[in-house]
Amino acid sequence: MSDLAAVGSASYVPAVLNFTTEQLLDKVVNLTLYKADGSFDQILTPPPAQLEGRKPTIRIKGKLVTQDTLLQVELRVTNLYVNSPLSSYTHVDVEAGYASAKLFAFGGDILVAYQELPGPDGVTVFQMLLGSLSAWRTETFSGSYTAGQMLSSVLSDIAGRLGLTLQNNVPDQPIPINIQFNGLTKDLLHHVKTLFTKYDPDTGEDQSVQICPYGDKLICYLSHLGITEGIIYRLDFITHAKHNSAGFEIMAPWIAGLVPGGIILIDPKYFRQDFGGSQVAIGNKYRIFLIDFDFCTTDSTNMMDLLTVGAG
Repeated sequence: MSDLAAVGSASYVPAVLNFTTEQLLDKVVNLTLYKADGSFDQILTPPPAQLEGRKPTIRIKGKLVTQDTLLQVELRVTNLYVNSPLSSYTHVDVEAGYASAKLFAFGGDILVAYQELPGPDGVTVFQMLLGSLSAWRTETFSGSYTAGQMLSSVLSDIAGRLGLTLQNNVPDQPIPINIQFNGLTKDLLHHVKTLFTKYDPDTGEDQSVQICPYGDKLICYLSHLGITEGIIYRLDFITHAKHNSAGFEIMAPWIAGLVPGGIILIDPKYFRQDFGGSQVAIGNKYRIFLIDFDFCTTDSTNMMDLLTVGAG
């Protein structure tokens, strides 16, 4: 990856990163499977210079959307051999991406694990939730927040209770009403989100606060701005792009660092339009609503389908 340019206003100058053809060819997935006692087993993709024998076949697929609940990802491992029963593993950390680029790391609790196909070439499936299922199911809140208390303070408190690190991209503002709550903290999170639902009366543009737990982070941003800090990824290997009245559909090789609300940068020449979307201006930055991806270390499977809208 290389730092290509700085874009945006003086207060927002993210790095723009792209990938070369060579980087997209050498796919990597590393798994660390944890048991309840803290011990673990690993399935690693060796560096190219050390690769001997067969590269492990690991497939990751999932659909990531902006929502205030835990997201689910599926892992499929061919010919997995471990010394412990599958039911003894409770958590998995994943590193995924390309060998010559920085790997993206995320983790989550294992919802269910099972042997889908017997050997030889048996397939083991792990359904994982991005984040802590235990905290999500059991952490409770009994108390109140006062009207006028700043949203950043409320979000920080909720994130801490759920064991998450707050990544807040929302300009600070007061909560509009008193909040008296007794129940699961995850439900309090949803209640706070509903207080900041907002649409522009003239354009119908969604200007709501979006709150999305993602791994060990609680990501908060404004719908119409997206995540306006950090990195913009430039996609130069587009296999399909269509502009219609629902938004911009883009298909390209999977970039593991992309999250809902993130910003991508592509060349508008890739787009074709239908009649319903022909009046929507096309620029070169797009905000992600949904990421549907499928990625495998050893075959040609490597695709993400993005649903996006233009980002000014």
